[in-house]
Amino acid sequence: MIFFKQSQKAIAAIMIFSALAGNLTGCGSRGYGDGSFEVPSLPVTSKLLSAVPSSGEDIPASHAIPPDIESPEDFYACMISTLLTGNKEENRVCSPVNIYMALAMLTELTEGGSRTQLMSILGEPDTASLRSYVEELWDGNNRDDRFSTLKPAASLWADQNLALRKDMVKILSQSYHASVYQGKMGSDNLDQKYRKWLGEQTGGLLEQQISSQKFSDETVLALASTLYFKGRWQDEFSKNATTEDIFHAEAEDITCEFMNRHAVMKYYRGDSFAAISLPFGDGCDMWLLLPDETSSAGELLQHEPCLTGLVMHPSEWEDTSLITVNLSIPKFDVSWDTDLSGSLKQLGVSDVFDPDMADFSAILKTPAPAWLSRVSHAARVRIDEEGCEAAAYTSMMLCGAAMPPEEQADFIADRPFVFVITGAENVPLFAGLVNHP
Repeated sequence: MIFFKQSQKAIAAIMIFSALAGNLTGCGSRGYGDGSFEVPSLPVTSKLLSAVPSSGEDIPASHAIPPDIESPEDFYACMISTLLTGNKEENRVCSPVNIYMALAMLTELTEGGSRTQLMSILGEPDTASLRSYVEELWDGNNRDDRFSTLKPAASLWADQNLALRKDMVKILSQSYHASVYQGKMGSDNLDQKYRKWLGEQTGGLLEQQISSQKFSDETVLALASTLYFKGRWQDEFSKNATTEDIFHAEAEDITCEFMNRHAVMKYYRGDSFAAISLPFGDGCDMWLLLPDETSSAGELLQHEPCLTGLVMHPSEWEDTSLITVNLSIPKFDVSWDTDLSGSLKQLGVSDVFDPDMADFSAILKTPAPAWLSRVSHAARVRIDEEGCEAAAYTSMMLCGAAMPPEEQADFIADRPFVFVITGAENVPLFAGLVNHP
């Protein structure tokens, strides 16, 4: 009998949700009026970065590490390894697919070197292939039935005075299922709508992180990508079998509730870890990878091919056996938020952050300086005896000078006119008539 229970090392619970493609129904989202215009709602995923310093760190482009990403699978491996590796005492969680979709949509808005750098980390040879892959992700990871809910969404937010290219809006709508909104950047009204949209798309799981999301007066454009998942285990854990036990964290032992079950299942062995897969009732799975006592979760995360090679191609894994596993895993609720800017720069994606180099002419109808100022990512996953609920969002803010509206009017005071000087509460302090200056 093999006891799949953590010992002196922390459990590396690396979660990958893989949905089966099929006749899945998309979930639309709608705008909120006030002059906003809408397009159907968008999927969520994102292609990520590779092993680099902590996120948010400002890294010179000259120090960037050329990415070695040839496929979306490479991107996912890099994202998992990069973002989950860090402080041994904090929980971390991310959504590689959510980040991929966000960056894919960002790529569509760019031209020139900005697009070239982004394409280099997405693992697709050209824009047509990227759109095709994104559509596959959307079709295969979008469902809402009696077994589970899996809902991607995305949106583009633009300043009310920003002129957008209608052809690109159409592409975002058709290929990315994106909703598009326009309003006054920096206003409480638009900030509230943005937070409301994020909250609705993530099932209310990320309220704390979303509460700090807002547009500044300098924001001209923003992209948001979300992913929400809720599923029941195919074989639920019995609450009567849940017991308190010790989790041996890096810093100290912790008493927590463990879910227990004895079941015949496939057991996977690697060079320094063991793994199992817990299916949901919809084709999705949660993989649990546990490092050996002589290894660590950090070392496991450095084996990028193992992470995606196993969870994306389990039938090809050599060391597999069907045995009885005495399973004991802690109930958990983990969340994390971070800035991806530093990781993107380390991968060589630098132009979009540079006001002098960024090229967003694919979306802007008239030339205007715009650059990426922030890339925020947050995720949360929690499990209990019944199943799992998870959510993530990626928010990208572009700063710049908003373009004036297309409609123009002349105001040339070359004839007698009236003036009024107002004070507090708009009381008229002075008023006058200028017949001759």
